[in-house]
Amino acid sequence: MKPATLRFLSICALFVLLCLTVPAVARPVAVLRVAPGHIVTVRSARVRDYLSPDGKYVMRIFPQEGEGDDMVPSLTVLTRKAASRARHASDGWAAVANFAWLPGKPHTLVATLAGGGDYGGALMLWRGAGQTVTLLPGTDASDDDFSLERISADGRIITYKRYGDDAPAPADLKTAKPHTLTLPR
Repeated sequence: MKPATLRFLSICALFVLLCLTVPAVARPVAVLRVAPGHIVTVRSARVRDYLSPDGKYVMRIFPQEGEGDDMVPSLTVLTRKAASRARHASDGWAAVANFAWLPGKPHTLVATLAGGGDYGGALMLWRGAGQTVTLLPGTDASDDDFSLERISADGRIITYKRYGDDAPAPADLKTAKPHTLTLPR
C-alpha cells in the first residue's frame, strides 16, 4: 500500500474512534425552526435545539436523569450565542411533554411538564430574559399531566388538557376535557 493511502486510512480510523468516544449529548446537529403556534410533542430525551421566532433564543431539549435509570426530556432556554458554546444544559424544566413558541410574541414559550416521581406536572410560560411563570401547577409528586391542544392565532388563548390519576377529574389524554386559559399580557 502507498504511504498516502495508509496515512488516509489511519486518519479515518482516528476519526471513527474519536466519534465513538465523544458523548452523543454534546451538541445537537442543527437548530430547528418551528412556526409560532405550532405545538411540538417531545417524544424522546435526545438533544434538540429550537430557535425562537425572533432568532434571539434557543430552546434546548436535553436528557436528564429521572426516576431510576430513566432519562426524561428536560428544557432550558439559552441565548443563541450561549447555545453555540454550551455542551449541555445543567438545569431546566424536567419531563417536558410538549411546547410551542407563541404567535405574536417573538420570544415567549409555553410548555407542559409531565408529573411523576419527585415533581408534579405543570403548565409553564417562559418570557425572554428568564422570566418564568407557572400558569397551572400540578400537585407535588403526583401523576398529574398536562397537554397543549391548541393556541389561538394571536397567542393569547391556549387550550390544554389536564389528566392523570391525581388530576381534579382523573382521566387519560383521550378522555380528558379540554380547558382554555387566557394568558397574562
